[in-house]
Amino acid sequence: MTLAQANLQQAAAELRGAEANYKRSRELLAKKYISDAQHEANLARLDKARAALESQKAALASARANQLTGLTRAERRGTAARPGRGLAGLAAASLMQFASFSTTNFQTFADLAFRFTLTPSIVAKTIAFALAMALIGGFLAAVRAARLEIVDALRAS
Repeated sequence: MTLAQANLQQAAAELRGAEANYKRSRELLAKKYISDAQHEANLARLDKARAALESQKAALASARANQLTGLTRAERRGTAARPGRGLAGLAAASLMQFASFSTTNFQTFADLAFRFTLTPSIVAKTIAFALAMALIGGFLAAVRAARLEIVDALRAS
């Protein structure tokens, strides 16, 4: 959005310059120091600068709308879904208890076999991690929402 604001400021500056050139051109044309073609060229530059300013205003409005749309998507993903994802991951990991893995050291021909064991400690740590990630994600979305102008937020909804 900062780029859109900078482009808008640049377009406004170019419009001020075009307006000043057109004003000078009008005065010079009245004194017959420049031709009609030169004056019309300055008028065309002024119209182009006006159109560029309107285009940049629209681009800024679009950037703000995209920012608000991104916020509402983040809120929809929100904190309620993330703990569910942690529980889904925990359920998938619990299936690993039924698998056995082994590897062989080819220098000593020793065979090492191991299994995954889901303990209550692992379950508690998994749930705590999922809740922490959900709270952090929700907090960041709330901070972003708090920084928005109320009028912009209402306009986007």
